[in-house]
Amino acid sequence: MAESFNAQFLSVFTAEDTSNIPVPEMVFTGIDEDKLVDLEISIEAVRTRLARLREDTSPWARFTEDLRIILRQFSHLRSS
Repeated sequence: MAESFNAQFLSVFTAEDTSNIPVPEMVFTGIDEDKLVDLEISIEAVRTRLARLREDTSPWARFTEDLRIILRQFSHLRSS
């Protein structure tokens, strides 16, 4: 059974040719000091944004409620 599972697992993945990985085009044209290299998002910032969501104006009411549930579940965390 393990062999069958392994064969099925291997059949859905391919071995990539890593010898010819393309180099992405550089699209940023500013100076190095203007590059966005670090992105810090505090728990408090997320909490504040989620608290502002209004279910009565959102076409994503269920999604909004799910976010509120997640927020409540993680409300014990403190921002750093």
